Amino acid sequence: MAPTKWLKKADADIYHSCEPSFASYLAVKAMPHKKHMVTFRDPRDWKDWKMEYELPSLNKLQVIQNYLYENNPLVRNIIPSIDGFYTPAKFLVSKVNKMYGLTHSAEFLPTPVIVPEHIQKAEKPTVCYLARLDRRKRPELFFDLAEKFPDVQFIAMGKARDKEWDSHLRNKYADIPNIEMTGFVDQFSSKQHSQILEKSWIMVNTASREGLPNAFIESASHSCAILSHVNPDGFASEFGYHAENDEFEHGLNYLLEDNRWKELGGKAYSYIRETFEMDN
Repeated sequence: MAPTKWLKKADADIYHSCEPSFASYLAVKAMPHKKHMVTFRDPRDWKDWKMEYELPSLNKLQVIQNYLYENNPLVRNIIPSIDGFYTPAKFLVSKVNKMYGLTHSAEFLPTPVIVPEHIQKAEKPTVCYLARLDRRKRPELFFDLAEKFPDVQFIAMGKARDKEWDSHLRNKYADIPNIEMTGFVDQFSSKQHSQILEKSWIMVNTASREGLPNAFIESASHSCAILSHVNPDGFASEFGYHAENDEFEHGLNYLLEDNRWKELGGKAYSYIRETFEMDN
């Protein structure tokens, strides 16, 4: 069955795209009389696509295919037909307005998250990594940090799309005793995801570029301080340490010193409850 037939068969009142794409085009063409909305989760301009091409998750061809799927003329031509534009981060509103020349502004739409009532942190300093191990995410900076902090437990949740790169990382850092690599953790089929965030003091994000990843929201909902190179909506500067120049070692020392992570993680937790909590 052709994609347009599936879209017609669904007969939905609202067709929602996470990022505009060729699928958005098909949905508008198949059901023009219904409502269509787009959430720009990680909008990429030319600078972003260049970075993706230089540090591909899988290979350069994959990046070109992604670009053509998300950014071809057909996709851009149906933007005026979209009824609602949304972003999960406030700083992305002006970016997408400019990128797509929107006639009516995108709106901030928080990503809902279930916030636990009770959180029990590990007694031993524990930091986690919650992202793919792809090159653009620069996971080697997280693992290199572990060598400098032997008394801190480092837990990496995620795997790389490139199996050879994934294997390279696991072999290279296999002998560092304070690193645990869990591989991909499915948060919907096990409690491991929540359990690791609950005991972690700090979530470290080493990526060179991000939108506002769910990892930031989920970690903050578990009272984790944020140590990150990127600073979407001030998550790192307000709730942890913004390692703008990759000074992760200094940032981790800063957060561990005098238990600063605890106050900043508590501040993050309060913000998530007010802004992203499911019931709100």
